[in-house]
Amino acid sequence: MKSSIIGRGAASALGRTLLLCTSLTIPALVGALPAQASEQDAQAFFRKGYNFCDAKLLANYWGVGTYEAKEAGGEKIRNHNEPILRGIMKTARTQSRCDFGDTGVSYQDAEALAGYWGLQVAQSKNKIAKLYTRGNARQVRQALKQGGGGGE
Repeated sequence: MKSSIIGRGAASALGRTLLLCTSLTIPALVGALPAQASEQDAQAFFRKGYNFCDAKLLANYWGVGTYEAKEAGGEKIRNHNEPILRGIMKTARTQSRCDFGDTGVSYQDAEALAGYWGLQVAQSKNKIAKLYTRGNARQVRQALKQGGGGGE
């Protein structure tokens, strides 16, 4: 009986040690990736029309930081796997949401859109966040052009 308790304790300690070693190794490997490729991936993500809100949705979906999400999304784009990314984005959009601050739209533009849409500013900010979450940032930019806002 006593030996099985000691055995479980040792196994538990070994498990904690392996977890600690593994958690230190993975960031070290990620950090070893060429910085230039990482930056190219992030740039590819934005060049294809994705934005910070999209990165936040992907980050929540994958359980990583937003920069890692931009890199992973951009890598899919650069490797000609954007259809896969679009499918992932479709799912991610249903599982999380963006806030107004994730859109990059200024408060002044939210005010202009409130007037254009006939809403209060708070309602306008909520609508902007919903449109970005749904992947309809283009609608916001178009409304800004039509409503006389300054754009993003």
